[in-house]
Amino acid sequence: ANYRLYVPYLLASTCMIMMHYIITMLSMDSGMNSVHLSEMLNFGSWIVGIFAVAFILYINSFLMKRRTKEFGLFNVLGMDKPQIASVVFLETVLSFLIAVTGGVLFGTLFAKLVQLLLLRLIHYGGNLQMSLGLLPVLRTIEIFGAIYFVAYLTTLKKIYLTKPIDSEDLIQSVLS
Repeated sequence: ANYRLYVPYLLASTCMIMMHYIITMLSMDSGMNSVHLSEMLNFGSWIVGIFAVAFILYINSFLMKRRTKEFGLFNVLGMDKPQIASVVFLETVLSFLIAVTGGVLFGTLFAKLVQLLLLRLIHYGGNLQMSLGLLPVLRTIEIFGAIYFVAYLTTLKKIYLTKPIDSEDLIQSVLS
């Protein structure tokens, strides 16, 4: 039922992760001889991370507003709040894994293109090899894992503040 809400959320999250991963990978690339370029790319990865925090938390709160009545209905139908929280935890972990896997895969595919565009912008004339390392992947997973964890905590807060009476309109529409 929430397919139309989650697909754009997952696609946008995947793109944010991909951008962060590419910038982080380029900032940590040993082939980038310029310290200033590496520092600027590192700063850029933090800026993308800040936008990702704002974006993911905003979209998560939007999704949870849409699902408040659903949580109330689950509560009325017999699920207690820890069970609802565990379902939401599994949804959060699954969406995190999908977004990170897609972001890192697409980031790896497009990293060479971005590197070539960057080198063209700075008029670098040499032959440069790109090195793929585990450190940018781990840094991306750390940052976005923390972001998704904070999103999960805000969802937990919403779940525990939801009362069964909040779903009264939904129950009336189901019964009629």
